[in-house]
Amino acid sequence: MKIFNRYPSDIFEKTCSRLNKRKKKLKHYSQYRLYSFLNRKNQSTPLKILCVLDRSCNIQYLTRMLEYQRAWGWINYKCVDLVQYLNENDSQYDLVIYQTWSSEIDYAPLSDQKFIACTQPKIFFDAHASGSFDTYYRFNMPQIPRIKNAPHTQFLKDFNVISKTSHPLDIIKDKTLTKIVDLSYCVGLQTHEIRPKVYEKVMPYQSRCRVDLKNNQHNYIYYLRRVKIAINVPGYGEGSFRHLYTLNAKALLLAHDSIRPIHLLPFEELKENEDYISFNLENIDEKIDWCLSHPKEVEEISESGYQTFIKGYNIERSAKELYPKLEALTKQASSV
Repeated sequence: MKIFNRYPSDIFEKTCSRLNKRKKKLKHYSQYRLYSFLNRKNQSTPLKILCVLDRSCNIQYLTRMLEYQRAWGWINYKCVDLVQYLNENDSQYDLVIYQTWSSEIDYAPLSDQKFIACTQPKIFFDAHASGSFDTYYRFNMPQIPRIKNAPHTQFLKDFNVISKTSHPLDIIKDKTLTKIVDLSYCVGLQTHEIRPKVYEKVMPYQSRCRVDLKNNQHNYIYYLRRVKIAINVPGYGEGSFRHLYTLNAKALLLAHDSIRPIHLLPFEELKENEDYISFNLENIDEKIDWCLSHPKEVEEISESGYQTFIKGYNIERSAKELYPKLEALTKQASSV
């Protein structure tokens, strides 16, 4: 089987991308300082926020939001880990945001106790990959406001979610590469029981079209731009980085139907059969066959999915819409 995801041009492009990211960081840092200077004269005293962060690949969406807010002169914030939090005087802050990995009851009970005892306004940040999983079930405190990564519709009903985040990624603007891989299923097979079952279903298609089943994520983001149809399945959560990468690359998102109630995009809902196509183990053959025999429709759905992604994935807008809620929490607390 030919492996499609190693290209010299991609290696060069990835190197250039890393250099450009460094330039952007420097540029953004300069802009943040300029915005902070300009806004300082026109703003009231910035909110002081303590952000207690443990670990998760999804933390970055929130920290980017906070960077925007600091740039606009709205907040000052400090990030500490669970151990550092124990020595932090949280009463000096207007608000505390608390995040732990899954359930840290085994080694973070002291941090939990400190957070519970905190009298300042507080927020849970649930960065778990699963939109239906309640990371903070051990607290049994559904009334505390939440920031939730890619939440399930039922989660939004059960908890006080004041902001939706998503898996952090950079938007790729250039989509002009020729799509030469008909069907891609490049995932690790260990994180969910459905993954090896889908692998077995896809293997026979190697004799019919150009299929890539190699879990070799070398320059993965750019590789997807050469893919027509990307099969996406649940892993640690119902959605993943790959779902967003697929939309961003204008490949067709052929996603397991567990994605239906998940809000992958903070500001738009993906519409089935318009922005993506769903499947399950019973109908995956039928769905793949339809996709392979309807290239024009696949292209149209891919374009629609990309446009929905562009509209719905917006960290700057998330920052703007979160701040009034932070401000309201602090004002409510001061009036009590």
